[in-house]
Amino acid sequence: MIANKYIQALVTECRELLEQMEEALLIMLIVEQAAEDPDIINAIFRIARTIKGSAGMFGIDPITVFAEATESVLDRVRSGDIVMSLELTALFIEAHDHLCELINHAAESSRPDEAIDNYGKILIGKLNSYLDGIAAEQHGNSGEVYVLHQAKSEKSIADDTILAGGEGLR
Repeated sequence: MIANKYIQALVTECRELLEQMEEALLIMLIVEQAAEDPDIINAIFRIARTIKGSAGMFGIDPITVFAEATESVLDRVRSGDIVMSLELTALFIEAHDHLCELINHAAESSRPDEAIDNYGKILIGKLNSYLDGIAAEQHGNSGEVYVLHQAKSEKSIADDTILAGGEGLR
């Protein structure tokens, strides 16, 4: 019973934070200059970090893992390594919506079903592709590794063998 009381407090706090996140993201969509506003970007980052930490205290792994992926990209936006674009803002809105879904499951003490879990993995892949793009640039490959990563995520293991010049190519 006590744990449920604390989980409900977590859910209430996360829902309030997600409302603030949604407002900030919508401002970024409407006001082009807002995408470069460090206060707005920092606010969104802090929201993701708070949700990650709070969920982590309760061992709610689906929220923790997803919020961490979101936070990692936001941290790179804050540092200037990633430029906030309309596409990235739209991805953060998708991330926001997914976090809302995960919070609803926490409120009901249920685990996300397979479809929701798979969608979260897809979003994490999209978020990680921004981090992979940075890694490619830091290693002098520009967007080549990013494009290769995108291609690999859409192909089977057999296709990876062909791309690598393996025996599947004749």
